[in-house]
Amino acid sequence: MMSAVRNLYRDAFSGLPREVWLLAAGALINRAGTMVLPFMSLYLTTELAFSKEKAGWILLSFGMGSIAGSWLGGWMSGRIGAVRVQYWSLVLACGGFLAVSQLHNFWPLFAGVFLLSTVNDAFRPACMTATVELAPDEVRTRALTLLRLSVNLGMAVGPALAGVLATENYVWLFVGDAITCLAAGLFIRHMLRGAPRILAESGDGAGLTLRSPWRDGPFLVFLLIILLLGVVFMQLLITLPLFLHDDYGLPEYAIGGLIAFNALLIVLTEMILIRRTEHRPPLRMLAVGILFVGAAFALFPLGRTILWAGLAMVVLTVGEMLAFPFSNALAASRGGRYGSSAYMGLYTAAFSLAHMLAPVGGLFLYEWAGGGAVFFTGGALALLLSLACLGLAPSFRPRLPAA
Repeated sequence: MMSAVRNLYRDAFSGLPREVWLLAAGALINRAGTMVLPFMSLYLTTELAFSKEKAGWILLSFGMGSIAGSWLGGWMSGRIGAVRVQYWSLVLACGGFLAVSQLHNFWPLFAGVFLLSTVNDAFRPACMTATVELAPDEVRTRALTLLRLSVNLGMAVGPALAGVLATENYVWLFVGDAITCLAAGLFIRHMLRGAPRILAESGDGAGLTLRSPWRDGPFLVFLLIILLLGVVFMQLLITLPLFLHDDYGLPEYAIGGLIAFNALLIVLTEMILIRRTEHRPPLRMLAVGILFVGAAFALFPLGRTILWAGLAMVVLTVGEMLAFPFSNALAASRGGRYGSSAYMGLYTAAFSLAHMLAPVGGLFLYEWAGGGAVFFTGGALALLLSLACLGLAPSFRPRLPAA
């Protein structure tokens, strides 16, 4: 039995290049320092005594910077190389976190947080672009999934450690984020120094003229689907905790346990699931994943026990594990190996925009019509998005076959 389990995991992680593992390790180091963002609203309202309205504006500046950084990271990756963009993004973010920790007035903070978010989030499209450039086509989906897995692992460590540090002094959160950014940057520069540098200025490897993603109609429709899916899915961290507290009556530790259960399932099973499905049509698998997400959202309002919530969370996690790895692979494949940077920049920017829209839309609907309305609406929207994916399939032909 244990031998069969070992073989299952060995098969799931086999065939990935050394460079992909190193990129994933760098992302893990970086995301293990995610300490400031989860506690930013508390820092602004308790430590700096800002009103919730002013805190909201500063968090909005973070979202605006995230959009700018996502585009900039993709654009720069095609010109100076994705590995180099990662290094400079992390080094500049290190200084940015330390600088922002010394800002205490509204307008300096608004500008500082925007600039910090811009340089910090340039890392994401650069990391995904480098993974696409360095992974063979047949394992691309799993390579991007390994990257996602490392980010999930890091996100499990950072906020937990931040909770301990915040009890001492909030400044330690900025110091912790700065240290891990610098460590990840130095790791990437040293370990990936000899990695091939691929630029996208003169055409791709087949001698084709590279398309602009802005002129790619099917891709823009795909981005709209991803944007709306992001708005729906992010309710997991925005309105679901409120709903579980208000309607289910669950205490904070139980709610945190359910969210941790989601991360644990991803870490234990996602690579195996993707290994078993990586050669299936990507848009069809994305449609199935979105359908599972919608089913989970429709399930949450139908029960009131922690077991029911756990069942809905399992369904949601299966949907997440299918939807996002295949959407990553689709975005990467659409631009081709040599033109992926521009496509990945817009793709990650769509998620950044979803981060801005999700709290506004979700919390407004929650206050106006209740938590049940949020999740039934999310379920219905997910069904429509799933059908849209199937409708898009005939006109969405990746430049390279998605792994």
